[in-house]
Amino acid sequence: MSSSGSTPLRLGFCVSAKNLYGVSVVSIGYEFVLQSGSRLGASGMYIARLEVAPTNVDIAWGWNVDMTVAIQSPGEYGDPTALFATLPAQLQLKIETEIKTDQVSKLHLAYPQGVLMQSAGT
Repeated sequence: MSSSGSTPLRLGFCVSAKNLYGVSVVSIGYEFVLQSGSRLGASGMYIARLEVAPTNVDIAWGWNVDMTVAIQSPGEYGDPTALFATLPAQLQLKIETEIKTDQVSKLHLAYPQGVLMQSAGT
């Protein structure tokens, strides 16, 4: 038997880019909605629900952005008597104009108490 789960936790993040003149041309806010649960009598916690959605999108004329999220294989972390689930989510952005293309990748690690972010590549 499992518990009804926690109240959904909402955590916001933002990714932005500037042009060569230092003017902001891309600003995308996105939010993780995370709900956790546990089994009665067990010390471990699991991720019952994870959603990722844009909350604010501001893109200058002439710029294109493709944003995808890939959920990777789940894992476990912690002490054997108090394990909790982890769920890596890879956010991938392709930002392009007629003359330039950049790719950005941000790895987020969701766990029952929140979400951590690690940036990689531009």
